[in-house]
Parts: sequence; C-alpha cells; structure tokens
Amino acid sequence: MQDGGGLFISKTNELFQCANKHLFFFFIFC
Repeated sequence: MQDGGGLFISKTNELFQCANKHLFFFFIFC
C-alpha cells in the first residue's frame, strides 16, 4: 500500500512539474 501510494505521489508530482513547464511557456507566448 505504501509503495503504491509513493508511486502515485511521484507520478502526480511529475505531472505537476510537466504542467508547470507548459503553463510557463504558455504565459510567455501569450
């Protein structure tokens, strides 16, 4: 359970970092 939760957290963290990069570029181009 803990390993699955940690994996889920790390995956969501990666998604947030990816989204932050895209939002960053989006605001620059806008």
